[in-house]
Amino acid sequence: MIKIQCDNCKKYFDTYASYLKRERKHRFCSRKCEGEFKSYKNTLENWKGNYIAKSTGYVYIMYNGKQVEEHRLVMMKHLGRKLKSNEHVHHINGNKTDNRIENLMLLTASEHKKLHMLDKIHIIDCPICGKHIKHFARGLCKNCYSRERWNGNLEKHKKTQFKKNEISMV
Repeated sequence: MIKIQCDNCKKYFDTYASYLKRERKHRFCSRKCEGEFKSYKNTLENWKGNYIAKSTGYVYIMYNGKQVEEHRLVMMKHLGRKLKSNEHVHHINGNKTDNRIENLMLLTASEHKKLHMLDKIHIIDCPICGKHIKHFARGLCKNCYSRERWNGNLEKHKKTQFKKNEISMV
């Protein structure tokens, strides 16, 4: 038996030599001390590591023993309060790993949804009828596209390609 010091409570405890052979940064006298150490050290101010969830692309960190999205913690720290359930944090440049406060914007759930819908909706002037409406296909509104398709005239209309930032608003 060997005496070593617990990294959490600083008390000395007896352990076997085989425990020291395991490559670990920290040693604990119990699982309770290990849990306290990890939850205490993994606060927003002291956190050094993080991970990116492959499914969402967001950076997660441990905060009070829970995995939390880092951009939400950064916004909470900036505001000095907890976020409400209907408040969303938007990344301005679209990079989910860029969690600088300059890149974050606080929006309500409905505002956030509308903002992301603008990326998917293309408002154009229909070249046939001239209406300023949502793009349907080949740069035509839905009515003109249906008419041109019925008449067999779709080949004369070019396929339109929109880039993400080429959006005109109504």
